[in-house]
Amino acid sequence: MQERIGRPSIRDNVQTMSDASRRFFANLLMAVGGLMTILCGGCTVFFLGTAILTSLRGSEGSNASDALSLGISAILVGGMPTVVGAALFLWGRRMKRQLDAQARRSPGDTVS
Repeated sequence: MQERIGRPSIRDNVQTMSDASRRFFANLLMAVGGLMTILCGGCTVFFLGTAILTSLRGSEGSNASDALSLGISAILVGGMPTVVGAALFLWGRRMKRQLDAQARRSPGDTVS
C-alpha cells in the first residue's frame, strides 16, 4: 500500500468524517445547491423571457440585437451559477444515497 505525500484530497477528508458529519455535509450541499439552482435559474429564466418577449413584441427603441445580447448575457451570468448549484445538489444527493445504502447493508453495532 502506497502512502500519499502532501495534502490529503477532499475525498480523503470526507471519507474520514463520521457518518453524522457526512450526512450533515450532504444535506448542506443539497440545500445550498438547490437554493443556487432555484434562485439563479429563476432569475435566468426571467431575463430570457424578457429578452424573448421584447424581441417578439418589437417595441420602440429595442431591436432583436438588444434582445439577443440580453439573452446571451443572462445565460452567461446566470447559467453558470445554475449549473454549479445543480452539480452541488447532485453531489450531495449522491453522498446521501451512498450513506443510506451503507446503513442498509450494515444496520450498526448492537451492544450485547
